[in-house]
Amino acid sequence: MFCDARSVRPEEGRALHVVSYAGTGVTFEALAVMAPDDPPRHRWYACCDLQVDEVVAFRTDDTQLGIVWKGLLHAAHGVPRPTS
Repeated sequence: MFCDARSVRPEEGRALHVVSYAGTGVTFEALAVMAPDDPPRHRWYACCDLQVDEVVAFRTDDTQLGIVWKGLLHAAHGVPRPTS
């Protein structure tokens, strides 16, 4: 899922300290977005028809320091496969 960063207010951003990402031992700082008081205000988009041989590529950072919300806000989650 991808969020239109223009629908997120700067004050909704929070630093998120990630420890041992996916069990790899890698630790880093990430950006978390707090849920708004008015949830429909955040505009989220999903690629529901994505096939197993397709990929979505997106930029998550920018080399210009100090620019807020320049990258793409995103979320990932597992989707259950239909049973036959």
